[in-house]
Amino acid sequence: MIPNLLGAGKTPRYNARDSIWFFLQAIQDYTKMAPDGHKILQEKVKRRFLPGDDTWFPVDDPRAYSKESTIEEVIQEALQAHALGFNYKEANAGPNLDMQMKDEGFWVNVQPSWETGFISGGNLWNCGTWMDKMGESDKSGSKGYPG
Repeated sequence: MIPNLLGAGKTPRYNARDSIWFFLQAIQDYTKMAPDGHKILQEKVKRRFLPGDDTWFPVDDPRAYSKESTIEEVIQEALQAHALGFNYKEANAGPNLDMQMKDEGFWVNVQPSWETGFISGGNLWNCGTWMDKMGESDKSGSKGYPG
């Protein structure tokens, strides 16, 4: 996944299931619009977390940014992970991360449907999109519910 909130690079949040698709669309557009745009696929980027490993660790851990991958490898990894599906609880889940979200909302579950070709995820208690606005109003009855 691609983080939807960076937390100054120290505490990124990976709770938007659609952010990866915006990233992939941007890369595809770049390859078509920029002169020699396809060359971006061979560019290397440092990885905050280890490739193919969902272990969370703090930014001052020696593993942070110790590996790099090409954009092409990142794309392959993202597509493969989504094809297999995944399920995890957000790192640092709780009121310090999001004071409006219920515990169930911190669980991210992404699964493909091989019948429809759609990838789905989420539940009543999380937003699941890059917009990720959690309701905060007791008066309107939206407190704790995704907007």
